[in-house]
Amino acid sequence: MNILLYFMFFVNTNALIMNTPFLLGTYILRTTNDNKIKDHYSFLILNDDDTFKIKTLVNNNFFVTKISNTGKIVQINYYNIFDNSIEIETSFYRKNKYSYSIFNIELPKIKVSNKNYTTKKKFIIKKKDKSLFIQNRKTGEYYIFEQSNNHKMPFIEMTVNSILINQIISFIINLILVKIITLHL
Repeated sequence: MNILLYFMFFVNTNALIMNTPFLLGTYILRTTNDNKIKDHYSFLILNDDDTFKIKTLVNNNFFVTKISNTGKIVQINYYNIFDNSIEIETSFYRKNKYSYSIFNIELPKIKVSNKNYTTKKKFIIKKKDKSLFIQNRKTGEYYIFEQSNNHKMPFIEMTVNSILINQIISFIINLILVKIITLHL
């Protein structure tokens, strides 16, 4: 009976919300040893339908792109309930690349590329306070995420809408000033 308290195996999919609702939410990557995303801004979104997205902003000096990897939790294997650690099997199935910003001006979201693929991976997830420690079972790569409810996306100082509104207002002010100056001459 004591073993049943510590170990439960092979819980069917769609169990994230039922068994581990404390994992749901948005997390910002703080540190990793994965060289593919080490120097980029990344965040993880865990949804209640057992899907997840890992979004990464890649800064190429003046132009920033957003890469979104989508996956699904195929199976959840609990191995220690008391320290909130679980093992999950995932399947990544889509990678999209979007335009994001140029010269720190937000661009409209335009899909640059779309790739469908299937990659299965196993991860160990441990949650402590508002942090997630995720480790790839096969490669040993780790990811430390911190939960965030409201985060401002980097690499954007101004949106296209703000630029348009500023230009319209400055054009109207210029027209008024030209009218005033021509009336006095």
